[in-house]
Amino acid sequence: MTLIATWKYRNLPLFLGDILVTSDVKQDVDIPIVRAVDVDIPLVQGINEMLRGKATFTVNESKQKLCIMRDNLVTAWSGSYIQAHEVLSKLDQKFEGVRITKEALIDFCENLDPRRFDNVDLIFGVLNVRKQGDRIHSDVYRCSSFIKGVSFNHPIYDWVAVAGSGQKAFLDVLGKSEIIFSKTGNDVGIADIDDKNIFNAYQQALGLLSSFAGMECVSGGINIIDRWGGGYEIAFPVDRFYKMRDILHSFWFLKNNGQNDFSLHLFNKLYKIAYHEDLLIYYILDNFLVKPPTITFDTNLLLVPPILKRVDDYDFSDASKIFNFEHKYLATTLWDLSEGKINDVFFKVDALPSEKSNIVIIIEGKKIGLAFKQQYLEELVELCGKHFKKNVKKIVLG
Repeated sequence: MTLIATWKYRNLPLFLGDILVTSDVKQDVDIPIVRAVDVDIPLVQGINEMLRGKATFTVNESKQKLCIMRDNLVTAWSGSYIQAHEVLSKLDQKFEGVRITKEALIDFCENLDPRRFDNVDLIFGVLNVRKQGDRIHSDVYRCSSFIKGVSFNHPIYDWVAVAGSGQKAFLDVLGKSEIIFSKTGNDVGIADIDDKNIFNAYQQALGLLSSFAGMECVSGGINIIDRWGGGYEIAFPVDRFYKMRDILHSFWFLKNNGQNDFSLHLFNKLYKIAYHEDLLIYYILDNFLVKPPTITFDTNLLLVPPILKRVDDYDFSDASKIFNFEHKYLATTLWDLSEGKINDVFFKVDALPSEKSNIVIIIEGKKIGLAFKQQYLEELVELCGKHFKKNVKKIVLG
């Protein structure tokens, strides 16, 4: 079970997928867990131990549900891992060494046997790039092969398709995102993208991604109970398909101390998304130690391959390619909570590193030190006042 989706924002097609792979092995309070005891996900270590007695399934591993199979082909899958693996293997073999076209993709989808593939939902996107002078025009054809998913036309998001047990939550957040994420603050460039529409779409998608991850960390893993989550990826087209990367995610939440007295707390885990070839790498920062003005974190790595690959398929001879904490953006998610429920959320993104960077990074081996500049903390307090209408009197880092 999972969450996969596609939609458009300001005419840019976007694709989303989570990384959770589960099986129907019942957890019981009194019976030791037999399988996948040590499975970690980005925001929870030893997820099966946390689920014991609460869930009717086991988390097996993490796999990319969103896969860039060719420069011009992106796929997302939900449901049966075995059926998804077979379908995408057939697709990979059929178009090996061949640039896939819209017509070829349609033909492939129409010839899928619904009796054989009766428990898998699929989303596809194929990109056609046209050059007109110095400008690049990208046309994306999107389609789905759904058993349980839903698709519809939306006045803001064009054709929307979503599947998996997280589809209701996705549609709820998507419905609010035009309001929430249109006020994202800093106007920074994204990678080599100078198109304003692409930037705005990228920022809105980043906000969605951060919101889902944030819901996971503040809800005690309720997304996992519903069999979706674990971590998320976003893909988008320019001259080819790309995935969002080099982003450090931080989460802050408001705590009501009574009598209009609020404190802003840093959640005790941060993470960065990066890639080694097409291997997804989460740098998980936790177990932090606060020695003002620096917070020092232990850093753990979570490696997540696409469905058709294993971690062993990659060359790790150059360790610097794996443990590389360079990143370009700081994503900040602010949550207004009461009694464990989310009232409101605000998202912003800052470009890093730069002379005006709001954060200082110190790397010592596998320990990462972060120092938030006073200006950045003051901005967060100001945002809480403007957006949440709350009077923040203290910031708590530890």
